[in-house]
Amino acid sequence: MHSRRITKRLVDSLKPSGPDSFVWDDSLFGFGLRVQRTGAKSYVVKYRAGSGRGAPTRRLTLGRVGTLTPDEARALARKTLGAVAHGSDPAALKAAERRASTLRELADIFLTEHVEAKRKPATATHYRSLLEKVVLPELGSRKAEQVTPLRSSQASRQDAGPALSSKPDAGGCREPVFVRGQAQDFVTGAQPCPRH
Repeated sequence: MHSRRITKRLVDSLKPSGPDSFVWDDSLFGFGLRVQRTGAKSYVVKYRAGSGRGAPTRRLTLGRVGTLTPDEARALARKTLGAVAHGSDPAALKAAERRASTLRELADIFLTEHVEAKRKPATATHYRSLLEKVVLPELGSRKAEQVTPLRSSQASRQDAGPALSSKPDAGGCREPVFVRGQAQDFVTGAQPCPRH
C-alpha cells in the first residue's frame, strides 16, 4: 500500500503481485487503484461512513480501468467524497439498490399473498393474465421503485390481444401491486399509478 499520483503511466505499469493490492492517490485522500491477483484493475474510493474513528470504513468501486481514465475517476471520486462529507453513504445506497426487488418479484408476492388469498378465482386469473401479458414483459426486470407513471402507463396501453381487449387496462391491477409493495417496504415514495 503506497501513495503517489495515479496517472495513466502508473496504471499501465502496475502488475498483480499476490492478493489484491492498492495504490492510493497522494493528491486526493481516499481515491485509489485496486489491482487484483487476476490482473483486473479498478478505481476505488475509501471513506468512513459517519464521523469519528469508530465509524465503519467503506470501499466503493468507481469503475474498471479502461472504462474510465484516471482523471475521470478522480473527478468521480471527488464527487463521491463530497457526498460523503454531506452525510451520504454511497456504498450502502449501492448495496440497497442491488437488494431492491424487481417488479416481477413484487408481482409474484402480490399474486400469492393478496390476489389468490383475497380474490375470486376469475379475478385472480384476470390479474395474473394482465400482469404476465401486459406489464411484466416490458417492466418485469426493472426495480419496482424505478417504475415511473409514464413507463407504467405505456406498458398498460400495449395491445394484450383479444383475450384481454374487453377487460379494463392493467391500471386496475397495477395500483394494488404498488400498494402491496409499499406496505412491505419494497417500494418507497409515490406509486406509479395515476389516480383518475
